[in-house]
Amino acid sequence: MMRIRSIVAVAVAFASIAVLAGIFLSQPAPPPAAAPGNAVDVVAAPTTPAMPPVARPVQDRIASSAPPAVTAVAPFPDDPAIGASLPPRGLTPRDFYERIRAEPRDSEWAPRMEQAIKAALVPIPYVATGASRIVCRSSLCELYGETVRDASMANVNVAMQALQGPQLRDPLSKQGLSNEAAVFGGGSASSTFTLYFVRK
Repeated sequence: MMRIRSIVAVAVAFASIAVLAGIFLSQPAPPPAAAPGNAVDVVAAPTTPAMPPVARPVQDRIASSAPPAVTAVAPFPDDPAIGASLPPRGLTPRDFYERIRAEPRDSEWAPRMEQAIKAALVPIPYVATGASRIVCRSSLCELYGETVRDASMANVNVAMQALQGPQLRDPLSKQGLSNEAAVFGGGSASSTFTLYFVRK
């Protein structure tokens, strides 16, 4: 009986060894170690940097940005109607100021025009008619005046528009005068104006 037990124990021991040997043999073999002195370092390949865009030659840029050629156009014709309505070239308020002071006085025409200007000035709003000064010579008339004292800016604008508009222009045109220049200024209490009329 003791012998049988010994045989069984030996068999179990051999069986355990066989199982362990099978497990060991089934494991994958580790990779071989590199031999000393033959190790190779793996280095990533360098990347090529992007090239900057190539600028176009200056001649090409100038050619592409040049403005289109201007085509010839017909000349702008003169308009006699417009030209006749304009004052003589180069005449400014300063020119009228100097010319009227160099003119002789037409003793028949000048007094009539002065009265006509004075009468046409009466209905103009916000104008101090008593402060006006009217002088006519032989072909020019000068009107200097002021707005009423302490007039608001809105009232001054109404007066200035009337002095340059048909309210004054039309009655004087019937008397043979045309308004050719106007100058406006400001004072401490009232605004001033100077108008020049030319004999037609």
